[in-house]
Amino acid sequence: MTANSITTPAAGYFDGLPGLFHVTSVLTIVTGIGLHVSRLPLGPVVFQQSVLTPLTDTLFAIPMSIAGLTMAWLWRRALLPTLWEKIAYGFVTLFLLGSIIIHARTAITWDTSYINEFPAWYPYLAVVYLGLIGLFCATRRFVARTT
Repeated sequence: MTANSITTPAAGYFDGLPGLFHVTSVLTIVTGIGLHVSRLPLGPVVFQQSVLTPLTDTLFAIPMSIAGLTMAWLWRRALLPTLWEKIAYGFVTLFLLGSIIIHARTAITWDTSYINEFPAWYPYLAVVYLGLIGLFCATRRFVARTT
């Protein structure tokens, strides 16, 4: 236990906005990994017709939006003792916020053909980076909110 952790109490894992962030970020990452993995055996055409439908993609944007927005909102409350954690927090926040644009666009266009722009090997890469992002999100702690 460091001196900083004594004077700066951490919020409970599922308390308030940190809890909302933890739940929605893990839900987003687990769903994203599941979607990318399901594309591998199905191929892009069947995947787009049966799994990543416009409704699925639009619903997927909801927890993603909540996770990205709460992560941005919690920036000043995040416990980030090292430089790499600060950089990673910024990167993941931008990644989630940027992903909202891609997936929420489907709600307007009702078209998921954007997935055809990704190469066949992309789901393998996505599983790796999403796993790392998920681990990062799941292990974040935040300063308790003082009244």
